[in-house]
Amino acid sequence: MKNKILLFCLAIIALATSCVSDNDSPAVVQGDDVRVFTTKQVGAATRTSVIEDGTTAHIVWNDGDRVMLFQNGEYHGYNARVQNDEVTFVPATSSSKKLENTDGSVVYAMYNPNTNMSSIHIDGSVISFENSQTNVLTNSIDNLKGDILFAMGTIKDGELNLQFKHMMSMVRIRIPISEMGVNDMIAISTQVNQKAWPISLAIDVATGEIVENEPQYYSAIFIEKKNFIVDEDYYVTYVPVLPQQHGEMLHVLKYDSSAKTSKSVGYRAVPTSGLKPGVVYAINYSKEEYETSNPDDPNDGKVVQLQAHKDGNGIPLVFMGEGFTSSTMDEGGKYEQVMRREMERFFDVEPYRTYRDLFDCYMVKAVSKSNDLYNSDDLAFNEEKQMVENYWKKIGLPDTEKMRVIITYNAEYFARSYTQMWTTGDFITYDMNNHPNLVCHEAGGHGFAHLFDEYIEGGNEKEWIPETGGNSKTSLDQWWNYSYGGANVDYHATPEEVHWSKFLTTYKDLYEFENLGIYQGAYTWGYGAYRPTVQSLMNNNNLYHDFNTPSREQIFYRIMEYAYGDKSRNTEAFIEYDAKNRATSVSSYGSAATRSVIKPLENRPPIMHMGSPRE
Repeated sequence: MKNKILLFCLAIIALATSCVSDNDSPAVVQGDDVRVFTTKQVGAATRTSVIEDGTTAHIVWNDGDRVMLFQNGEYHGYNARVQNDEVTFVPATSSSKKLENTDGSVVYAMYNPNTNMSSIHIDGSVISFENSQTNVLTNSIDNLKGDILFAMGTIKDGELNLQFKHMMSMVRIRIPISEMGVNDMIAISTQVNQKAWPISLAIDVATGEIVENEPQYYSAIFIEKKNFIVDEDYYVTYVPVLPQQHGEMLHVLKYDSSAKTSKSVGYRAVPTSGLKPGVVYAINYSKEEYETSNPDDPNDGKVVQLQAHKDGNGIPLVFMGEGFTSSTMDEGGKYEQVMRREMERFFDVEPYRTYRDLFDCYMVKAVSKSNDLYNSDDLAFNEEKQMVENYWKKIGLPDTEKMRVIITYNAEYFARSYTQMWTTGDFITYDMNNHPNLVCHEAGGHGFAHLFDEYIEGGNEKEWIPETGGNSKTSLDQWWNYSYGGANVDYHATPEEVHWSKFLTTYKDLYEFENLGIYQGAYTWGYGAYRPTVQSLMNNNNLYHDFNTPSREQIFYRIMEYAYGDKSRNTEAFIEYDAKNRATSVSSYGSAATRSVIKPLENRPPIMHMGSPRE
């Protein structure tokens, strides 16, 4: 890092405002009737500070840095002139107006290097601009060209004191030189909100925060090699990005010069505290980060029976893993540990817990070329049904047996877990997030029992269930007629017609504890689709670990059918079994809320197919 940056081993400080010591004299903005002060730190004419590796890095002004001053609905551009420790701002053009020297006049200031602005709008409490220049990159943190700073102050006695604060976060990317081709580029992308860098930006002048005002964003920023600096055997660059919340994933990819062919370099989940303005977030990539496999690994395709049924016909359930390399395949190794963990999670909820002895559980070892989950060429399955079936066949089950497969990813993968399910009862669950309740929701709910989601998909909060098409009234009727699919959701809204009618009428007294009813919001729609309880495992699998009564009933009937060939759907038999659940009484069903949750990001609605996967 250049010697203009001073690193101080200080405790991490909040960057809402930059700190000036009592002994500091302000840098002066000249050329106006008003003297405008900018923050100055010890020993340098400091533009701003960031937190990097627990220390405070002071970033200095550079010649030509542009500041926009906003007063009385007008804006004026000024360029920095740097000499020693003093920064003098001069009007960018001869037409730049001077600030009106009126005590109490409020002035807003913004630093942004992209001087070619196509439009700026000042609408009451919001300043918005469209940025026509997309090269926001930098080759070192002291020349952070993508930085966006905002300040506000009031003119008093001919002076204006501005305390700038950060709008952007910073990402430091470090990659081995040996991994970069001559003309390669790097891109950093966001995966959830698609907000990496603003094409247009709006700032609330009262709070100094970015606001949603017809926003437009780039989801990826490309970085050319010229924007990297060399640090021994590594390239390093700093990239400003918009602040990110926990749940976002930053993904670094390597592109060739055409920007068409990419390969994953690394990915990092944003920490629980989020990616905050003025804080540097490191993505360090090394060759050792990713493991590769022996191409002739003898473990590939090896079958291990994890449990054998003790009664009935035996219900096969198959566990496999994605992104596991040779090093994980030893007996008792990581692969087997994860598969056994997923099996325990599957049976850790009723009715599966009670009827566990009716299942045969198998593990099939699938060796991926590497543990890079973002390199599809290296994966064992890559969500391809035929590849899954190829490994499933290694168990030696008859072709008439239903394919019930749970695939768990080696690490948290940034995608929404889901299940592919067929009306024949076959299913493949992709557990990409390793959340404890996912296997119950996806495999136990969707795949095995053909239960549907009781949540509202984001964007559908005000939408009504359609008559036809996907997730429609027609599809509900089709699945109900084929396999009693969707026993826990319905578009009928009366106690006499809804699928769980008997629990609202005949057996109402037995299930008062569960607050069974007809609650609006289900099957991904805000209106016109209904669920039986306020909350359940099929509504919010983040917080709830129990199936509601209609869901338990359908699972019970499906187990009886597969284990004993009993298709009678004997209500009295279910009521007798379910006494244990009524006795324990799930308190989470008693919430006073009536709306379904908006689905979190861990999983998504199932992909539903009519017929068999072998057709």
